Amino acid sequence: MKKGLVFGLIGGALGLLYLWSKKSSVTNMIDKLTITPRLGGSLKLDAGSTTTSNKIGKFLQKVVNYVTDSAYVVVPIDVDFANRSSQEMKISVQSVMAYIGEAMVASSVPAVSSVVVKANAVSTLEGIKMQIGTRTLLSIFGTNIQDWLTKGNFDNITKDLKIKIGAILNDAFTFDIMLDLGKSGQVDTTGAVTISGLGLTAASKRTIRPLSDYISLIPEKTNLRHHDYIVKANGSVVDTANIMHQAASADVESVRRLAQSLQRDTLTATLQSIFDFVYTHIQYELDSRFTEQVRRPLRALYDQKGDCDCFATLIGSMLEALNIPYKFRIAAYSAGRFQHVYVIVPTTDNVRGYYVVDPVLDKCFDEKPTTKFLDV
Repeated sequence: MKKGLVFGLIGGALGLLYLWSKKSSVTNMIDKLTITPRLGGSLKLDAGSTTTSNKIGKFLQKVVNYVTDSAYVVVPIDVDFANRSSQEMKISVQSVMAYIGEAMVASSVPAVSSVVVKANAVSTLEGIKMQIGTRTLLSIFGTNIQDWLTKGNFDNITKDLKIKIGAILNDAFTFDIMLDLGKSGQVDTTGAVTISGLGLTAASKRTIRPLSDYISLIPEKTNLRHHDYIVKANGSVVDTANIMHQAASADVESVRRLAQSLQRDTLTATLQSIFDFVYTHIQYELDSRFTEQVRRPLRALYDQKGDCDCFATLIGSMLEALNIPYKFRIAAYSAGRFQHVYVIVPTTDNVRGYYVVDPVLDKCFDEKPTTKFLDV
């Protein structure tokens, strides 16, 4: 028994040494990677569709679209990756987010997301389209609407725009970097490089908006029960499915006012609104390797963190508060075991027959292809 323990300790030490050396190697590579986000063309205003041929009617419709979610400014972004090392790099971009000040104003997942940069060379990821809602821009800049509609002058947007890129290097290491548009920079390797584990995890740590955004819409913290639902040691998402439904139902009243504030005129707009709220206010954080925890929705709202089952439980509770039917989808990927859970909303509006709401990913309605799944 002692011999087995010794071999186990040696094996563990060797494993840690291997991971450390691997991390050191990629850190050295990242030190020689320079990233530059830049404009890939001119900005364009999409003022939304109009239903009238009358000139005055068209103008008024544009004005209406402009102060709602129907119009946006398209910002084309290219990203240059300069590799000054002697080794080829593969960079897979998971997310691109646009910020003005502290506010995230747009997010995108590139259609072509991977780029291979040869040693001592520069490669460019092109064609990233950032769509910034004009209502968002008006709330930030207070720009005269007549100027925006007639002159299309968006210089103040590009002057203040910051681009945050979340990516994976060589299919093994995640990092993120925030840069001013047109400025070059390098990844801060102090705590920025992490080993990707099994399962589906968020591409990068997010900049989370404050609790003050919604605290007036949820019960006081004194109403919070000081416990979480905890599944048995080494629990999987399969073990948590039933209590996730219990947790979601138990907190419906706690999230009702918040859910109502996120409700929009259509189902897709409501789902997008809920996705955006969770994505920007709840940090993705893995549970302990040995204990799977399901935070009750009110707990997640106060903690402002959680993993995929916490995200799904919170979203499920808000959908229940709005009388929107949903299911939890438990998914398996290349490893063949169930390892992720997210919300689907049945619909007849698309060929899939459902909408996906999974804020672990960077875009609402996206779904990572599965090898098998179970809907509960």
